[in-house]
Amino acid sequence: MSIGVPVTSDSRIMMSCLNQLGLILWKNWLFRRRHYVMTGLEIILPALFAIAIYLMRWSGGPVSSSVYHANFTEYKPFDLTDDPDTIKFYSRIQNYLLFYPNTSAALDLLTYVNNYTETHLIFEGVGSESDIDSTTLNWDSRDEKYIFGAVVFEGLNERGDIFDNKLKYKIRLDSYWFTDEMEVIQVFKGPPHGNVYTNQITFICLQHAIAIRAIEKKSNESNLFANYKISTVQFPFPPYYMDQEFSTVLKILLPLYITLSFIFTAPITVRRIVREKEIGIKELMKLMGIPAWIQWFGWFVSSIIIMALSAVIIVVFLCVSSNNGANDSIAVLENSAPEIVYILFLFYITSAICFCFFISSLFNKPTLAAGVTVLVWILSFCVPYYSIFEKYRTLRLSYKLSLGLLPNMAIAWALSIIAEFESQGEGIRWYNLSEPTRGDNMSMDQVLMIMLIDTFMYIALTWYVDKVFPGRYGIPKPWYFLFAKSYWKRGKLIEYVNCANNDADVNRNKFEEEPTGLSPCIAIRNLSKAYGLNSGALAVDNLSLNIYEGQITALLGHNGAGKTTTMSILTGMFPPSKGTAFVNGYDIRTEIDRARRDLGLCPQFNMLFDRLTVEEHLIFFGKLKMDSSKDLAAQVKELMRKLQISDKKDTFAINLSGGMKRKLNLGIALIGGPKVVMLDEPTSGMDPEARRSIWDLLQEYRTNRCILLSTHFMEEADILGDRIAIMANGQVECAGYHLTMCLRDNSRVNEITNMVNNHINTAILESSREFELSYNLPSNDTSHFSLLFDDLEANFESFGIKDFGLSVTTMEEVFLKVGESVAAENENEDEPPQSATISLQNENAIKKNTGFALKSQQFYGLLLKRFYYTRHRLGLLSIQFFLPIVTTLIFVFVNNSASNVTAVHQPALLLDLAPYRHCLGFVHHQSPNDSSVANYYGSSFPAKCTVRSVTDPVEYIKRMGLDDFLLYRDKLLFGAFFSSEDENRMKIRIWYNNYYRHTLPTALNLVHNSLLQYGAGNETISMSVENAPLKTADELNAFHSHIDFMRSFVAILMGVFMPVGLCVLTASFIVFPVQERVAKCKHIQLTSGVGCILFWISSFLWDLMIALISCSAAVSIIGICDRTHIFDSVNLGDLYNSLPKKWEKSEKWKLLKS
Repeated sequence: MSIGVPVTSDSRIMMSCLNQLGLILWKNWLFRRRHYVMTGLEIILPALFAIAIYLMRWSGGPVSSSVYHANFTEYKPFDLTDDPDTIKFYSRIQNYLLFYPNTSAALDLLTYVNNYTETHLIFEGVGSESDIDSTTLNWDSRDEKYIFGAVVFEGLNERGDIFDNKLKYKIRLDSYWFTDEMEVIQVFKGPPHGNVYTNQITFICLQHAIAIRAIEKKSNESNLFANYKISTVQFPFPPYYMDQEFSTVLKILLPLYITLSFIFTAPITVRRIVREKEIGIKELMKLMGIPAWIQWFGWFVSSIIIMALSAVIIVVFLCVSSNNGANDSIAVLENSAPEIVYILFLFYITSAICFCFFISSLFNKPTLAAGVTVLVWILSFCVPYYSIFEKYRTLRLSYKLSLGLLPNMAIAWALSIIAEFESQGEGIRWYNLSEPTRGDNMSMDQVLMIMLIDTFMYIALTWYVDKVFPGRYGIPKPWYFLFAKSYWKRGKLIEYVNCANNDADVNRNKFEEEPTGLSPCIAIRNLSKAYGLNSGALAVDNLSLNIYEGQITALLGHNGAGKTTTMSILTGMFPPSKGTAFVNGYDIRTEIDRARRDLGLCPQFNMLFDRLTVEEHLIFFGKLKMDSSKDLAAQVKELMRKLQISDKKDTFAINLSGGMKRKLNLGIALIGGPKVVMLDEPTSGMDPEARRSIWDLLQEYRTNRCILLSTHFMEEADILGDRIAIMANGQVECAGYHLTMCLRDNSRVNEITNMVNNHINTAILESSREFELSYNLPSNDTSHFSLLFDDLEANFESFGIKDFGLSVTTMEEVFLKVGESVAAENENEDEPPQSATISLQNENAIKKNTGFALKSQQFYGLLLKRFYYTRHRLGLLSIQFFLPIVTTLIFVFVNNSASNVTAVHQPALLLDLAPYRHCLGFVHHQSPNDSSVANYYGSSFPAKCTVRSVTDPVEYIKRMGLDDFLLYRDKLLFGAFFSSEDENRMKIRIWYNNYYRHTLPTALNLVHNSLLQYGAGNETISMSVENAPLKTADELNAFHSHIDFMRSFVAILMGVFMPVGLCVLTASFIVFPVQERVAKCKHIQLTSGVGCILFWISSFLWDLMIALISCSAAVSIIGICDRTHIFDSVNLGDLYNSLPKKWEKSEKWKLLKS
């Protein structure tokens, strides 16, 4: 009875990719549904970390407390004119202020310093600016003389007005002024507190005293200190929520929690993918027509659905507000747009899934892959993130983006940006996607772009690694296949007649005549397979064979004959070392994907999904080959009945017996009616009754199909095989006929043999007994049989022939004969025959060594054993040699780098408007008399800046803070208020934005320049001030202390981490003895006469040789590359002292002592 109508090859090729994708998703959905607990954990566990942060916010504890300040925060003005005691001194008798140049003009500009501050500084001129640095660096803190600071002038003259049009002066004080930073980094919401000049007003007082004296000299006025009442005040700050503790928690914990939230999902995904690779089901699906990219895409869709659901829960708990009883409503991310946060998570999980795919492509063992995934997942965040956490603000953008190639670092950057925006009361919004946060150089859109790059990068890497290292099954491509033209240019279809009728390729002496009227479906040409590099042992040796449609071709042979290897090559599981084969006209080397589209395979080992039932397996693979679901259902039911597995249709494959699994694999190969079916020992593990039912099924199915069957059951090959190929040592051997003769007493054996050879020159006299001859006649000379029989009948009496007959060789005879002939061929033909027995008294008999000679021979053999083992375990040898060297190189590099650090001094900073591009300022004057100086103030701003005239500065600032906080925070930086109290005194108030570190002295310098130009009546005249911190001995000592600490720390690291390489080296020596003990090889050697002591001494000396070479290289690296001389040359040899101690404590010595 026919089972369904097989689908044609063309219809399968046209099968929709969506249908294949649907099958993969259906299969993955079944897995997740049956592991519903695991699936639930995959969804819920990632959300637990977000819930933990939410509970911190909602609980009402210290972290969650958020106090609302409803009023503007206003600050008390600081009066530069009237506030006494503005400069604080150390309790020294002598306080020196150095200045350069040592001229009267410079000394004149310092006149008001003592008068203004009511202090008694001693001014001391120096010969050059470098003398200032040398003086401060050589200053001893025990001296009574205290270097208060220094001032350097540029552009002075010795005339009465002191300078021409440009005056520049540097104020150099001993303090940390953050001159390499411009913006104040806020760690929580609320008013900024990073302007160092607010707390250390010494700089401002010196600046004001020098500037007022310069204005006096250029305006020819005196006592301007009394005439100008100048005060500074910080901008009032708008109402805000104060949650300092939670802002800090958010910045620290949010990246960590979100990254760790998927630490459960990632290894599960990797494990499932690697599991399919390990059992071969991934390659089996390729054989059945599912391309690799559809399998990967199916895994991607299945994974992203689960992780996207988790992301929904995470976003809900992060962004949705709720009432905790204390506040109206709170949220973890109060100001961020939830849709942007969710899009961010989608980008992240997409790149993370592709990252998991890449990890899975590197492994063949699911447990190992899952463990490594957990380790990589943690390290890919913790190591880079926390190693640069404190210096994040100083990192270059390119460095941050390069770290973002790790998905966990990319999401950490993104969440840090969100936390920063939240601390500023802004949150992430559509309008600021391309804007960095304050003090940062990376924006959210750049992070999203790097995540997108991550996705495509890991897709490309996964595709490449999967091609080059497909695992145990599949054809690996060379590493350079990307650059091969043949890979990108699709090969042409080979005309089948060209390869099928190539007489040069097929050895006619080993095969009967090719059948006529049948088309070959498989053509094997000079196929060879060698395992290992330069291996002389061939699993398949120059095999050529044609296999035809409508026939079952049986491949018979002993275990190890090459049957399974041949079929594995034909299906694309293994690559051929030489030669090729054509399946349905497609070259397996270049067009294996096309060849697989109409192929059914029953592999030697069971390849089944653990958690799919018998019926689901047949439905899954049947849908890959058939268009009609109705026909498929009927075929599945009928096939299960004929395979006698109907009662197991709802049983998981993992719970089936071995015989049932073989039946299911056979059903997978036959379902859907493939044109080419390859069955590798399909009945192994079955009972005789089941095996015979399978035979009947295969004989029924061979119509219009090409079936290649491998087996080592001679009866199975004899019954099923239309053509039989017997393999031995990777080659196909021949099968023929027997000519048997019964002889009389007067028979002439030599004449009979000559006559047989005259007709059939390849005939072989197989046996010659007293009254019987037996000749082996090859099957390809059957056309000469009739003439031979005529001559035998004509010479019947003269040759002494009593009777003769012809019989076909039995399969068992052929099977045994092939093995004998191959064994005979391997013997040395030139070696003369020897006696079957050897006398014990034969003088030429082998003599056995004894005594020292025997021990020497055994010792040599034991060392040779270790040599061969080491040669075949180059990976282990590489670890033994290179790991100590690598750890030593890392230590030396870190040590040299730590000792090669140079002192980082704060750079000088010119306090002008150049860093504040497109800034906004305001000015207010109370009377017409003040308009001139107000106009000079406005003209001090560059063209890119805007200066507005306002009527009420305080109201203007407050309105700006309420209406447009970003403009208030980032652009509105300076302001001034001019008011004449009377004709002789002007009141000036200077406003500055405290979100920037150096706005106070810059704002003061703007007013100074306005007064200078106003007093001199010249708007081209100007003066500039520069903050150039001193290089002090304390700073240098602190640097040297840091260097000493780093060296001590590196030394500690050396003591902790450098022995890791030696420990691994020592531990690796236990591998071989354990393997010998487990495999019972040690027992065999000891029972063969090897002494226990000799056994261990040989192993010890071999390991000692490897250890000495490796450790010598490591110590040599220290001696050559260590520039800090952490080891003296005398003490380098002491490193070897640890070796005997390590060996004594090693497991190998434990085995010896036991």
